[in-house]
Amino acid sequence: MEGLLFLLLVVVAGAALVAALAIGAWVRTSIELRLTAAALVALGLLVVGWRLRTKMPGYALTLQGGSIGALYLTSFAAFRALRRSVGRWTPINSRPAVRRA
Repeated sequence: MEGLLFLLLVVVAGAALVAALAIGAWVRTSIELRLTAAALVALGLLVVGWRLRTKMPGYALTLQGGSIGALYLTSFAAFRALRRSVGRWTPINSRPAVRRA
């Protein structure tokens, strides 16, 4: 039981560290670099979960699900940052205005 609590503590602390790095609380870098780092960490956890699927199937499935969720949230944050930097661009707004004679 103590091992499970320690593992849960390590996972929560790791997630908090990745989240703090992703929002730029400690390291001042560009948003692209932070989002790329968060996506790479999530992909790394997905690979670790895939390799553990035969030894510890319950933990591996949880790890894979968490990493897929982190990838989803990272892509959501990337699209949101892109929307902020570009603005509300739509194909309708990009067409030149046609004047009527």
